[in-house]
Amino acid sequence: MHNAYRKSRGTAPDLHHPQTAIEQADQLLIYAGYGSEVETDAIMELAFRKRKLVFCPRVEGKKMQFYQITDLSQLVSGYRSIREPQPQRSWQQKPGDLVIMPGTVFDKEGNRIGYGGGFYDRFLEAHPQVSTAALAYELQLVEPGRIETEKTDQKPACIITEKAIYQIENK
Repeated sequence: MHNAYRKSRGTAPDLHHPQTAIEQADQLLIYAGYGSEVETDAIMELAFRKRKLVFCPRVEGKKMQFYQITDLSQLVSGYRSIREPQPQRSWQQKPGDLVIMPGTVFDKEGNRIGYGGGFYDRFLEAHPQVSTAALAYELQLVEPGRIETEKTDQKPACIITEKAIYQIENK
């Protein structure tokens, strides 16, 4: 049976309503905005206020691990000068976790271009049960077929922009 989003073993966040999805997720795995990516500090602050567990990615060699932060001041310059947490409390997967994916260019089929490291692709391949969403500005969307893809590319369940939510039909 087809689902428009990756389901977790528990209750998947409601990706039709992003604020609700964040409220439903007990653990939010979210990037710290960099370059032309959508800034996420306000989302993390909201999650802190709602007593959610917030985890940010840290590049460790060819892998990416998520570590908990309880305040934005815990993010320091890391890989490619991207803000990262110190490796203290690592993420342990639970039902209903939500991963917010970054990108610089997207299409409405869920293909995306990041900074070329493949970190999210490898992470999501290893954790197929997590729910996913990507944040983008409407101007970052291109027509389908304009983004080169590889078989290892992982798509988000939806792309959330300032104007719309685009549900993605995963394979």
